[in-house]
Amino acid sequence: MQMDFITDQTACFIEDVQKVVTVEELMELLQRVLPTLGVHHFTLGELRPEAGETFAGTFPEEWTDRYVENQYVFRDPVHLKLFRDRQGFCWDEKRLVADRLLNRKSEIVFREGCDFGLHQGFTHILPSLGGNIAIASFAGERVEQDPKTLPAMHLIALYMHAKFKELTAPQELPDTDLLSLTPRERECLEWAGQGKTDWEIAQILSIKETTVHSHIENAKRRLKVGTRIQAVVRSARFGLIQC
Repeated sequence: MQMDFITDQTACFIEDVQKVVTVEELMELLQRVLPTLGVHHFTLGELRPEAGETFAGTFPEEWTDRYVENQYVFRDPVHLKLFRDRQGFCWDEKRLVADRLLNRKSEIVFREGCDFGLHQGFTHILPSLGGNIAIASFAGERVEQDPKTLPAMHLIALYMHAKFKELTAPQELPDTDLLSLTPRERECLEWAGQGKTDWEIAQILSIKETTVHSHIENAKRRLKVGTRIQAVVRSARFGLIQC
């Protein structure tokens, strides 16, 4: 059933995206997951008043360069609709025509995009800091038009954006609590990073399951995070564990 497929794929992505520790891993994950939803190109950009800036994605490089150089963001019918409605939507030529968004200038942008295989897609507006607008777009020759796909792509966009911002944020210095993780706490986190449960870690380390749980909870407190996956990602980021 299509809905089950979309739900399962989205849930798997949300779980997997929290484990990646580099931008390269994030891009590889997206390139594996998105084609299963009929999407072959994606871009994540932050729009500023004076220009549009694409900072991650797989849109054709020639098209991206042309788009930025010519400031197509102000003529792109997809972005014009996004600025007007302030919510995500599915798009193709038929929908843009129905919304009266293809005029002389905007149609040129759309046709040029089609020349690069960007015929249909999804576009979402995302919360960002500093008053800027973050946008995630997904496109291809022909994408899945099931209405249930739109909220699935919105969730993927939100997690993709959050992880990208996390991975590209200025490197912070670890505080004293973080550096004071005990050897056993680090050991438990390393096994947790490999997907082991508390029970499995207890068997490996020959300690009680409740002791494993305590070590991981203490590590989460020191690392100032809410989940064990976040604890694994944060400790790996500072080189405290090997995953």
